[in-house]
Amino acid sequence: MEGVTIFTSLVFLVFLVTVTLTSVALIGLVELRNKYSLIFSCIVQILAGILLITLVNIIKTQRTLGHKGRYFLIQVCVIPIVYTISLVVSFLYYGIAVIIPISILPILLILKISYQKRFKDKYSSSSHQLVILE
Repeated sequence: MEGVTIFTSLVFLVFLVTVTLTSVALIGLVELRNKYSLIFSCIVQILAGILLITLVNIIKTQRTLGHKGRYFLIQVCVIPIVYTISLVVSFLYYGIAVIIPISILPILLILKISYQKRFKDKYSSSSHQLVILE
């Protein structure tokens, strides 16, 4: 059990460092506007997303997730998937690859709407509000 908490602490620490690098990568992307800054930004975002997914999976192994937990896990997976697509496209078309991350918000909104329709009876009776992760 102690090994799990040490691993969780290490993953969380690396996650915090990666999140700090996110702003540096985005500033570099805006100022430099070249392929390499986009690739660095994508890699940082993907790494942060993978670490967040790892943290959620660690939490998931300690307790079972209901439909809200699965919805949260899907939300967490959206950002690294979109940035992976952007990274692949950046090798072909730089201009399109820069625009792809804009799709994150519409995807999260579509997920929220579909979640509300799917679990309408459970969602309306609950006093909890869903929050879109940014």
